[in-house]
Amino acid sequence: MKIIISAGYQGENKYFSQRTWLEYGMGGTEFCIIKLSEALTRLGHEVVVTGYTLNETCNNVNYIHYDQLAQADYDVAIGANYLSFVKELKDKKIKANKWIFWMHNDEYYNWYRGVTMPKWKRYFNDIDCVVGVSQFHANILKEKANELFGYVNHDLNTYIRGIDNALDERDWANYKHNKIKSRFIWSSGPERGLDTILNNWDKIKSVLPDATLSVCSPPYAEFWSDRDYSGLDGVTWVGSLNHYDLRNEISKAEYWLYSSKYLETYCITALEMLRGKVKIMTNKTGNIGNVVQNWGEDIVTVEDIIHTLELDKTDKAFSYNWQSRLIEGQQYAQRQDWDVRVHEWLDLFKDLGLTWE
Repeated sequence: MKIIISAGYQGENKYFSQRTWLEYGMGGTEFCIIKLSEALTRLGHEVVVTGYTLNETCNNVNYIHYDQLAQADYDVAIGANYLSFVKELKDKKIKANKWIFWMHNDEYYNWYRGVTMPKWKRYFNDIDCVVGVSQFHANILKEKANELFGYVNHDLNTYIRGIDNALDERDWANYKHNKIKSRFIWSSGPERGLDTILNNWDKIKSVLPDATLSVCSPPYAEFWSDRDYSGLDGVTWVGSLNHYDLRNEISKAEYWLYSSKYLETYCITALEMLRGKVKIMTNKTGNIGNVVQNWGEDIVTVEDIIHTLELDKTDKAFSYNWQSRLIEGQQYAQRQDWDVRVHEWLDLFKDLGLTWE
């Protein structure tokens, strides 16, 4: 089967490719595109990834810049986040039997190379299925379908699907746990609740005097923070990391405190923390609760955070129970693998009427 996946305009300054991810790091959407593409090729399918990409072949996936696309026929065309993928591909005389819009956020982008597309809602007439990154996300999209997509002349239960994101166990081979006591990690955009930690760092330090914090950030948000970290004892701005270095930071972390201000549609970061056996404290916004389940601690207020840290420090039964749950959480994360998830995508292709040998 021939599949083309459009990544849109993410990573324009550094381009989008597996090599960029390996050397510098990328956001969650790009990560998922890379991993789904590779999982499909391992099963013998032919995959092209397009967008603002470097022209190269990595792990049997062909990366081709939009401007270098040639006329071709595909079984499936998948566009991530940018509705303009339909126009981009059709302008290049790309044909596909089925068109799928893969939404990673609560909203999507309806512009074409910086300009809002006129009558953009008509492009949904060409789209056979909308896929959210979790069932939670899909349910939101169904509730907001008319607002998001205009009039939808489809059965929403089949038109809008949810397929969870995943990790790649190959990335975690030979992973070592090098935990540093009282080490915290942040690895999302600063706008998603980092201030909760920074504004209360003195209170955290009063419970854990040796507390340290590594602030990592995806490339798209690397320069969004204007905080001065020099006056916060133990806090280090790390910035964007490649996948190997990020896992190294996760291996050192004892705690992940995530009081998110963002509606998480899946939250790969939560899955990474489970895989790395990091103690999770989160307000479970959006889909986070479905990922973390009962393996982390619920926090709503600053008092909840401080109380949880005090318990973990002084109550041996509480601390032992939390450690036991970390093992279960890690086992769950190991099962959320792209080699498993790809079969859910193939089932979707079959539901849409595609066949292959």
